[in-house]
Amino acid sequence: MRRIAIALLLSFKALSVHSFSFRALIVHNQSTDSPTPSPTGSPTPSPTGLPTATPKSVETSSPTSSPIKAPNTSPITTSPPTASPIVPPTIEPVECVEWEGSPMEGVQNCAYVRWNEKRRKDLCSTEMKVRERCPHACGLCCRNDKTFSFINPDSDGDEWTCRHIGKRQSRQAKWCAKGNKDYKTQEYTMIKRVCPKACDFCFEPVPYVPGNPTNTPPASAPAPAPAPAPAPTIITCVNVKGEVKNGVKSCNFVRKNSNRDELCEDPKVASKCPISCGSCCEDDKSFSFINKDSRGDEWDCSTIKKKEKRIEMWCKRHAYDVKTGDFLKIRSTCAETCDYCI
Repeated sequence: MRRIAIALLLSFKALSVHSFSFRALIVHNQSTDSPTPSPTGSPTPSPTGLPTATPKSVETSSPTSSPIKAPNTSPITTSPPTASPIVPPTIEPVECVEWEGSPMEGVQNCAYVRWNEKRRKDLCSTEMKVRERCPHACGLCCRNDKTFSFINPDSDGDEWTCRHIGKRQSRQAKWCAKGNKDYKTQEYTMIKRVCPKACDFCFEPVPYVPGNPTNTPPASAPAPAPAPAPAPTIITCVNVKGEVKNGVKSCNFVRKNSNRDELCEDPKVASKCPISCGSCCEDDKSFSFINKDSRGDEWDCSTIKKKEKRIEMWCKRHAYDVKTGDFLKIRSTCAETCDYCI
């Protein structure tokens, strides 16, 4: 009996060991597909004893023992300034546009400055206001008006500008002496006035004379100036009809006379023939005539001015003044419209 009990005890222990090994195998198969490698027998390599490479410091070159060039201790001198500029500066206008009205007292407009060369040089050399407000007349600039254009009926009604006129001499000869309506503003104007460069209607520049009494106030009280000669008073810009004085039968005689400048120095002639003497150039607003070609309508200078064809037709004619009955040259009474200025 004792032997049987010992045998059963040994069998039970063997069975327990076998059951434990089987459970361990199941757990191992669930974790990895294959067993982990066995640990190595030698330790990992030890770190090196050498430190990492230290950064190289970039050394600058050593300074020179002495400067390359000794500094200049004396100041740089320039030539002494002149007491006054050699050439007086000219005032260039920002825009080459002239005033429509009077640039200064006693000067009607910029056209008045242009009409007489002696007067132009006198005013432009001494009066700063005239230079600033009449730059074209004083020769400070000569530019075409880029905004101006007109309809050319001879070119299928094309819109022309100053550039078209300036391309050919034949166009200059045809158009520069004429007037036309500005396409944009519908204002009638002489083409050479708005296209001076294209029409070669430029003037020689007049130098400004600094220190002129009319421009610079005197340093001390001036001596009393001599009384000036009485200047003729021009009430209206109209030539008188008929005889001006003994030996001067008409203003037209003054205009065509080779001694016109000498005649116009006479105050009586200058006051009675302002247009012929070049003192002004305006249409006679009191003049009107009956146009039989227009159902007997009463026309004046402004009616003629509206169309180029009217100017070409009527400025060559005579007509009876409705108010006075005088038989007059239309170009003399409508001097501005007919561009009959001096």
